Amino acid sequence: MAAFVPSAQQQRIIGAPQDDDVLVVAGAGSGKTFTMTQRIIHLIETGVAPEGILGLTFTRKAAAELLARVSAAVSAHSGARSTFMKPDVSTYDAFFQSIVRQYGLLVGFDQETQPLSAAGAVQLVSEVIGAHMGVVLDSGEDFGGFTSLVGQVLQLSSGIANAMIGEGCEDIDTAIARIRAWDSRFIARADAMLEGLEVPAEQPQRPKRPTQRGKKGPTELDKANMARYEASLRDYAAALPLWRAAQLRSVARRRDTLLTLVALFQQAKRERHMAEFSDFTIAAFQLVSRFPRSARVTAAATRMCCSTNTRTRPPRSRRCSPNCSTLRRPTVRR
Repeated sequence: MAAFVPSAQQQRIIGAPQDDDVLVVAGAGSGKTFTMTQRIIHLIETGVAPEGILGLTFTRKAAAELLARVSAAVSAHSGARSTFMKPDVSTYDAFFQSIVRQYGLLVGFDQETQPLSAAGAVQLVSEVIGAHMGVVLDSGEDFGGFTSLVGQVLQLSSGIANAMIGEGCEDIDTAIARIRAWDSRFIARADAMLEGLEVPAEQPQRPKRPTQRGKKGPTELDKANMARYEASLRDYAAALPLWRAAQLRSVARRRDTLLTLVALFQQAKRERHMAEFSDFTIAAFQLVSRFPRSARVTAAATRMCCSTNTRTRPPRSRRCSPNCSTLRRPTVRR
């Protein structure tokens, strides 16, 4: 790694002023870990206390690799026998859990809550559905097989946690209430639009244009076939929007049942003192939003924050400290 020469863009990131809030967008294989490692080493060499640097990654393997690279580079630079305080390098999951362990009671989050794995979530949702099968049957909607229903509940739960939680919507219950209110209005409008109309039971199929048989011009049969085709095309154009509107209404109705199961899934996790990664993330967000002092305490202990993130840019309200740098694609923005 010592022989690798940083590019001009990487050097701008590595040598950026300490107080800069820098977003770096970088794709796979562009040298994110190398750049982040060199940035941390540069901060240490310019006087930032190693224990005041926080490094965040998505996987434990990446966290271990980053810490090993930093330790090796600093040891080689300072001497093989030298010792130094190490930066705090962890996964997002572990970092959020550490915040919740300290302050979770402020938002009603049991500090003894244990992480729930993906397999555990599938098992728990299956148990919830099995215990409340009447909710599914009473809806009268078709959710496919049992495995499909489990997947739909998990997908909706994950979608709510990852896409809806933020300013003005800080918990799952609020998100569920908003979705239900929107769906209720949509169903009412769809009912009013479809009232008194004949909705096709199956998706209308576009009629096939007939082939002209007359070589010198359309025959009487060709004209009759074309007239039937045009009539069928008008029927198709009129029926397709009705079928699609009915399908969307059915989606909203099915989602109401799924939302009930999502709420029961959330309740089951709380009762069993278990939480998914998204639950720890939401709890951490609630803490820094409702109790800014917890965020200030964390920020005070962290002079610099660097993170590798190949997914999406975190909202400013969710960054770990005012000096957060998030690495994604080879573009530097300030």
